[in-house]
Amino acid sequence: MKIVITNQQGRIGKSSIAGNAFLPFMPEGTQFFSIESLNDGAEQFGVELTKHRGGDTLDILSQVMTADHVLLDVGASNFEQFFLGLTEFSGVEDFDLFVVPTVPGKRESLETMKTVAKLRAFGVPADRIPIVFNMVDLQDLAEPLESAVKRSFAEILDFSKSEKSCVADPKAALRKSNLFDHLSRSRQTLAEALADKTDYAAEMRATVSDPEEHKRVRDAFAAMRLAKLVAADCHNLFKRVTAGIA
Repeated sequence: MKIVITNQQGRIGKSSIAGNAFLPFMPEGTQFFSIESLNDGAEQFGVELTKHRGGDTLDILSQVMTADHVLLDVGASNFEQFFLGLTEFSGVEDFDLFVVPTVPGKRESLETMKTVAKLRAFGVPADRIPIVFNMVDLQDLAEPLESAVKRSFAEILDFSKSEKSCVADPKAALRKSNLFDHLSRSRQTLAEALADKTDYAAEMRATVSDPEEHKRVRDAFAAMRLAKLVAADCHNLFKRVTAGIA
């Protein structure tokens, strides 16, 4: 299983999805690479990875060829350079999926459609470009996630249907959650938050005189409480997106 996660638009939760919704459910021993030169990648969530720049294509492909399972998080700042290199070395066939996360918003939808068009121009088949609908905002607790996706991402769904250049499944989605902000600030992985058995009442009392440490404890407590629901969503997303290759 070899997966690329990318979008030429930044600030859409790409590294969060890579580190929390894909890596934990991939086979043991999966090699995780971050192709990013400007921003933090999934290491902000406490995930172990190898960092590269977009021009390191040959080095990356050499490692991909010898690995059984690979996850690549390609940042917006390296998108063009990496995929030009991938095309030059005929590397598209080395990967099973090119996952494109997106979030609500007109500009974000436009950039996502441009990303899909570029991936197709680089030779990626349409059935290997699944869209992941991230940060889906439910109107209320009773609204099904799929309905919220159809309401918030109508333009992308219509684009997928008319152009047939990607796979846009309304059930391949993650609801909006503050969990990933808490994980980033506390430098935790989702798995660590799920396994956390800390007595946070005692921790909060013990750190009340240290504002910085007290805030870290609060973030870790929030992550622990939010993790269960989000982990289930992440696992469902992973199974849905990788159903054809797992």
